[in-house]
Amino acid sequence: MDTLKDNISKGQSLTKINNFNKAIEIFETLNGNFKNNIEVLINLAGAYRSIGKFEKSLLTYKKIIEIDPNNCVAHRLVSSLNNYKENNENLKEMEKLILENNINESGKIELSFALGKAYADLEDFEKSHYYYNLGNSAKKKITNFDFSIISDHFNQILSVFKEIDFSKRNKNNNNLKPLFICGLPRSGTTLIEQIISAHKDVYSGGELQFIPKIINKYFLSNYQLNKLKIKEQVENKVNRIAFDYNEMYSLHLSSKKVLTDKMLQNFKWIGLLKVFFPNCKIIICKRNLKDNFLSIFKNNFNEMTMNWTNDEEDIILYYKYYLELTEFWKEKFSDEIYELEYEKLVNDSKYEIKKLIEYCELNEDKSCYEFYKFNKFPIQTASAFQARKPIYNTSVNLFDKYSNKLIKFSKFLNSNNL
Repeated sequence: MDTLKDNISKGQSLTKINNFNKAIEIFETLNGNFKNNIEVLINLAGAYRSIGKFEKSLLTYKKIIEIDPNNCVAHRLVSSLNNYKENNENLKEMEKLILENNINESGKIELSFALGKAYADLEDFEKSHYYYNLGNSAKKKITNFDFSIISDHFNQILSVFKEIDFSKRNKNNNNLKPLFICGLPRSGTTLIEQIISAHKDVYSGGELQFIPKIINKYFLSNYQLNKLKIKEQVENKVNRIAFDYNEMYSLHLSSKKVLTDKMLQNFKWIGLLKVFFPNCKIIICKRNLKDNFLSIFKNNFNEMTMNWTNDEEDIILYYKYYLELTEFWKEKFSDEIYELEYEKLVNDSKYEIKKLIEYCELNEDKSCYEFYKFNKFPIQTASAFQARKPIYNTSVNLFDKYSNKLIKFSKFLNSNNL
């Protein structure tokens, strides 16, 4: 008989291949058999959130807080789903909780981001910045993040790929046509994926781990990129990379040959994507930099690879490396990369969506224009709530509300006329 732990693991595995309905069945059954189990409830609430059942998700997070009033993760997730202009019932509770001695540093970080969001809803941007800054500063301290890890990584990528001859792109087309959606975090990538994957012929993959796994398997030795192995695979007539990618995709049990792959950091490997997936499409999402900076600063990213997001200087440095690498790829593949600006999409969505569909070589499909009605694919990112709404412009120029507090951002933007 499977244990509680085994069944939770089984449900989590199903969410990784987007089988949320089956995962929810497992978590709901476990919730019936193991009343008030926090781990089950956290997984159940997260699954509801991913498929757009926000009311059920919110109620489940509130249930967790009833069982464990000090559960700071649940407080932050309630905050992400709640509009504090309409309901601020847990605001004072969080303010009291963050001052308690029995709340550890990690819990206080969760509460800081939750309170930052709550006060943003209430348009108290002084308090909102105070809490966002508190959370980021504490996170930076406990992660002890050193940006040299990032700079060494980017410098190595540029050094290796400057010596690779990409003209030898003679790989056979595989049956799949991936649409790789890249960009900085919070640049509109989830929205773009929702628009494209509303198309009847497209499968929404989300942030697939396929390319990072392939890079680790074939091209990394002792955490260093191996130029000889890259050269060998580029020149190899057997397309092992595409084969492995297809094998991983087969676990999703989709018959669709066009899929979105929204792993943001795939921008680092655009040259390899163009070699091993000749029929793929590369979409780079671009957003007004000041709003992009702010949105990154406002979010508590849990992945270790995102530890650069907790400090203004680190975010600026990351952007500089990101820009250098994406400009390098655009120079190499100038007419093969599609750059989509978030603000243009907001201002003229019909025109921009039409152009996007044409670039992806898809037939016209009205569902793409009303994606928020038709797209039922799960969303597992911080944008799960916003990306299920019609396109809106309330986040445009929001940075101006914080500019007098985010001094380093403002100085960088002004000095570069951005």
